[in-house]
Amino acid sequence: MFDPQKDITELLLISHIYWELSRIYEMTPKLQKSYHKTLAQFVKFTVNQPYQVLNAEMLRKYIKKNKNKSVQIKALNEAYQQIFVQSAKCYIATMCFGNSHPHTQTLREFKSLLLTLPYGIELIRLYYLYSSRLVQLSQKSKVVHHVSLNIFRPFLTVLAKFLDISIVK
Repeated sequence: MFDPQKDITELLLISHIYWELSRIYEMTPKLQKSYHKTLAQFVKFTVNQPYQVLNAEMLRKYIKKNKNKSVQIKALNEAYQQIFVQSAKCYIATMCFGNSHPHTQTLREFKSLLLTLPYGIELIRLYYLYSSRLVQLSQKSKVVHHVSLNIFRPFLTVLAKFLDISIVK
């Protein structure tokens, strides 16, 4: 029903309405079923959208602030994982090689490995924060796109080959 290019503000607004509804329902024991539905809709309207990093950061801060208060901390963490970590996006690798290239797949597996390390989630959060902006900028400027490809493609090729040999497989 929406054109992601033209209706981005409407999609962001809808995602935030679902977020606010889920926060309201979270506090009401009788509305737990509605809570899970609205949280799922929030995730659905967030994953792979340009504002994904914004919503993920908002959710991360909410989880951190309410870690000891929320009875639904597990559901919130799962939503965060879906929005931020399990997203299929690997922005720079996808820009350099395409979505289904073996190097892109290897780097996604490396991302999964990073999640098991103490500072892995923070590293991935920073990556998504800055890489999505770089890709958006490169979509607007052919010069930035060309320079980005010439910088990142060789580096990611070497990294992916190294990971194939030693770590991931």
